[in-house]
Amino acid sequence: MRTIQKQEKLNQKLRETFLFCGGAEDCADDAVNSGQSEFILFEAGEAIYSVEKYRHAVAFLFSGEAVAYRPYAGGNRVVLNRFSAGAMFGMAAVFVKSERYVTEVIARKECRVLFLPQELLSALFARKSCIAERYIAFLSGRIEYLNRRIAEFTAGEAENRLAFYLCELAETQGERLTLPCSVTALCEMLDLGRASLYRAFDSLTESGAVERSGKTVHICSMEKLRAACCRGAHENLTDLEHGKGLDDE
Repeated sequence: MRTIQKQEKLNQKLRETFLFCGGAEDCADDAVNSGQSEFILFEAGEAIYSVEKYRHAVAFLFSGEAVAYRPYAGGNRVVLNRFSAGAMFGMAAVFVKSERYVTEVIARKECRVLFLPQELLSALFARKSCIAERYIAFLSGRIEYLNRRIAEFTAGEAENRLAFYLCELAETQGERLTLPCSVTALCEMLDLGRASLYRAFDSLTESGAVERSGKTVHICSMEKLRAACCRGAHENLTDLEHGKGLDDE
């Protein structure tokens, strides 16, 4: 990791992001030219955000690829998201008081990242309200998404929760999955006992949805797996969607 000189193309790329396009391009130029922003090169495998390294700053990925993980004890990590050039991330952590991330972002390839710190963002918000509105809209969308995921993972029985999780993995890994964590970590994540988790795998196997061998899971029928997400879960999902068990505060 090392600080590098800001490039001419950096202005144009930042202008194209959802925060600055359409009327706030001049703010993008000022953000790049500001002495508060930092342009840093990360080698493959280096941590952009980690549990130990906290930044009250939004990251703009100018080039390269990065992966967001949820770390667990024993070195296991669950892939949560992938970022390519042009992405912005770290927005939810900028204005909180915590000094410790619950996730980490690692450079998958060499990455050049522009960091926009909290003080600079606050000045930009005051200067153009549309930037603040877009920032809030992004965070509101993330809250809505997370509420929906909570509803899914807490709905129904063990089979529903496991089916949802496998569908999530399939979005990035395809039909042949490798579980990215231990059975113990997966039980904690899905709030299930080991016996319940194994019964859920057996049920999905018997239905023809999946086949499992150790940490390898082959999705035989995505249609059956998605159907398993819903079996017995409708009542719980309906309760959550109507505010029962999901606080807005």
